[in-house]
Amino acid sequence: MSARYWDPVPTALREVAKEGDPFDGRWAERNWRGVPGPFYGTLREADSGPRDAAELLAHEERVVADLVYRQPTDVRQVQSLLAEVRKHPDRHYAMDGDQHWTPSGVRSWWYERGRVKEWARKAAAHWQGHPAHRTGDGEQYQLVQELHGYVDYIDQLLQEDLRGYLFWLEERRLPERCDRLPLLVKQTRRLPPPRTGDETAVVAGYLVVEPEGAEVSVAACRVGRLPRDDDWFPSREAALAACARLRIGPPARVLALLVTPRQAKALARAVRKADVEDPVLLANLASPPALDEGGTRLGWEVIGYDAGHLHTWRCHDPSGDALAELGVHPGPDGLFADPADAERVAAALNGWAADRPAIWFAGEVLGWPGPVKDAPEPPGGSWWNRLRG
Repeated sequence: MSARYWDPVPTALREVAKEGDPFDGRWAERNWRGVPGPFYGTLREADSGPRDAAELLAHEERVVADLVYRQPTDVRQVQSLLAEVRKHPDRHYAMDGDQHWTPSGVRSWWYERGRVKEWARKAAAHWQGHPAHRTGDGEQYQLVQELHGYVDYIDQLLQEDLRGYLFWLEERRLPERCDRLPLLVKQTRRLPPPRTGDETAVVAGYLVVEPEGAEVSVAACRVGRLPRDDDWFPSREAALAACARLRIGPPARVLALLVTPRQAKALARAVRKADVEDPVLLANLASPPALDEGGTRLGWEVIGYDAGHLHTWRCHDPSGDALAELGVHPGPDGLFADPADAERVAAALNGWAADRPAIWFAGEVLGWPGPVKDAPEPPGGSWWNRLRG
């Protein structure tokens, strides 16, 4: 057995048997900022509602203090964690993570790790302004060091640790030296990318939509986007995992949006200029993900981007008068069969002087058959929905 991977739960159970069980946390209240594993901290008090400055400060300190940054890797670390739990009975920890985490849930957390790192950096910057940090003394100074260490751990070591945890969840045994660890990001066979004009298209991202009728669109103003209106994903698998336990109808499906490299650069500039938090879309545009196999090319949609939201030409020309003037005709689903027609519409919309998004472009839409509800369903739901109880 590799010394790198170790199951801390039996040791914890022996220690608990000696002095009593201090764990009273519940999975529905798990602090999403902590790493996947058997141990986790919770946020029992409400994580919403108005707070004055003093209450907000105390709440943020509590959020940081309740984190499990790393899972224990030896007996001493288990004992240290138990001592911390018993020292703070007002904090609520649990050790039943193995009963709730699934491989898809761990992979979903890893896909969203940028969200955790962003929070850690902002929290560290906040606490660096505390007087105790400047003097190198007090809990605030220690919190800042732990937050910086957490980001470093995510960047440098966590991926390998989570691959070992995936092996444990799938096999229910520790990996031996010759065992091959599962990948956090499953490899998919890359399809030959489509071409638009003289440019090879790239994947801007995957999304899940719940359309009404025959209309197909990637814009939330025309169809329902799941789990939230502006959610993007780096792979079809990640999109399915995000919606595994949502209550959705059979029409829901995964789509992919393809753009040219020039459009990708222009869209990335528009996202940054809008100053909105869209880390997955920006990451996809900077390093386009693979195109999963099995998708059907549905057609081209004329899309506008403005202040973090996608719009479609149908919002700005609902009667179709402008299309009639251009002599182009979309299909019943609202998509264009000829990319040249879509590009003409985008050029016309970009020429309008007022009431328009920052950028219009023609993107190709691909879709995958089969309802989203047939995706693997982890017990208790995908991790961000389990947090809502």
